[in-house]
Amino acid sequence: MSSSPAIDAAMSRLSQAIDRLEQAAAQPRPAAQNEAQNGALQAELAEMQARYAELTQVTNNVTQRLDSAIDRLKLVLEN
Repeated sequence: MSSSPAIDAAMSRLSQAIDRLEQAAAQPRPAAQNEAQNGALQAELAEMQARYAELTQVTNNVTQRLDSAIDRLKLVLEN
């Protein structure tokens, strides 16, 4: 089953946030600036992870409902 566009978008944002976090960690900066930027990136990463978890749950619910509907249609078509 292919993933939904919303999950693909969330995964893309998560990947971008991780890339920015890795780039920020690799660049030497003043400690205060590092702390502020890392804090913002960590907050963004946590937000994206929470959103991804939410979308995963929604996708699982939709999958179950579709499977149920397909099973009901099969029963109707068999009769």
